[in-house]
Amino acid sequence: MNKEALSESDICDRYITPAIERAGWTSDKWRREFSFTDGKVIVRGKMVARGKPRRADYLLFHTPNRPIAVIEAKDNKHSVRAGMQQGLDYAERLDVPFVFASNGDGFVLHDKTGTYPATEMTRYIRVVLEAPHLRSQIEAKLRTTSGVKNVNSQEIMSWEIPLPPLGEQVRIADTVERLLQGIHAVRSALFRKSRCAEDLAAALAAV
Repeated sequence: MNKEALSESDICDRYITPAIERAGWTSDKWRREFSFTDGKVIVRGKMVARGKPRRADYLLFHTPNRPIAVIEAKDNKHSVRAGMQQGLDYAERLDVPFVFASNGDGFVLHDKTGTYPATEMTRYIRVVLEAPHLRSQIEAKLRTTSGVKNVNSQEIMSWEIPLPPLGEQVRIADTVERLLQGIHAVRSALFRKSRCAEDLAAALAAV
């Protein structure tokens, strides 16, 4: 089965709902397609209508009137983190501490309480630490002692690390990772073609 051919609803039916149930969430503890606004009122002349209501793909409840987590789903053509920004927006409006995003391959968690590792922040910081801007700052401060490169804690504190809002961090990390995947794919293809060329040259030389 080609998972990328499945719709978002199929992903929910086949992967996300079963995962929620396996985790021990009984049917009275979660809701699917939970609407929490009626949609923005739109006025055009004498015509009045409502826009699309806000609807969380899943809402998990600690108690009947106390939601604890939002789960935002995307189809498998999207990354596992693709629904995170939308989930963060819903969590802010619903005052919910946990947000999960999924595309059927797995789950990414954002925890506003700090109980669990801040996975999205970690991804962004890794991207920044590998960026040429910060690498140049690090390399300028490196000192060599007996062949070992060192940098002290005071110099680390002086490094300039841009820190945009979390949603922007997610988008930056997703974009960089997607571009790097493309670069790795091109490099792999070039390597394979190079090997094929070397094999062909060797075969012709042996004739």
